[in-house]
Amino acid sequence: MNDWPDLSEPATQADLARLLNVNRSTVHSHHESGVFTKGASLGVWLQEYFQKLQAAAAGRVESTEDGKAITNRMNLAKAIKTELEIAKEEEVLVLQADVREEMKPAFLHIKTTLDALPSRVAAALSAQYGHTIDKRLIENECRTALSAIADYTPECEATN
Repeated sequence: MNDWPDLSEPATQADLARLLNVNRSTVHSHHESGVFTKGASLGVWLQEYFQKLQAAAAGRVESTEDGKAITNRMNLAKAIKTELEIAKEEEVLVLQADVREEMKPAFLHIKTTLDALPSRVAAALSAQYGHTIDKRLIENECRTALSAIADYTPECEATN
């Protein structure tokens, strides 16, 4: 008498549970999580189940919900990294360090020009109106404006 079912026949969860001597709910949960190929034979399901067990034994598969969440986060991080690498290769992405290096001369020129502004404005106003102008008043206003520019974020604009 042969107790083994025909492994080439389409699989059912009940057949696999009997063959493995496990609860049908165990097979069902594996089926729901995508361990088994839909519509495959009982032999294929057995192979897929043994592959899952081998992977778990080798530590490649997490059986807990926390482990699954960690695996999902790792997979997401890998996908994001791959997307960033592709974007960089396609020159769609510009690295922050490259932007800083490219913009540095312009920012230094702006800073130098703005640093000279209070003295130039004070001298021009003194010449035009004949009064001595304290350039420190202008410097304070310039510093306040520059600090506001330095602290700018898009979120600031949304709140104003």
